[in-house]
Amino acid sequence: QIRRVYSADVAYQLSSAVSLSGSVTAGSDEDRRYVSQDYNASWRFSTKLSWSAVVTIISSDSASRLEKEVVRLNYQVTPRTLIHGSFANTETAPPGGVQSFQIGLRTGF
Repeated sequence: QIRRVYSADVAYQLSSAVSLSGSVTAGSDEDRRYVSQDYNASWRFSTKLSWSAVVTIISSDSASRLEKEVVRLNYQVTPRTLIHGSFANTETAPPGGVQSFQIGLRTGF
């Protein structure tokens, strides 16, 4: 079975605090074809507070599709303690979707 995969990536640092990146991958084998796209943005507001967003889109020739958007917020309380929160929205075709919210605390000793 022959499998072909092609990909392209780009990353751009707008400033010391803001960055953008993206990736597109296309693949095929004898049975199917697919395209996967990932887009990322991040912004460090201060040494303690940062934000990021990720969009992922995966589609195939079998009419299936997944779209996922995630937004994250991090607050560095101390060098070893982080409070984080995220919201994710996932949509699929055929129709269906899930939304989730997470909040947490990471710490080390």
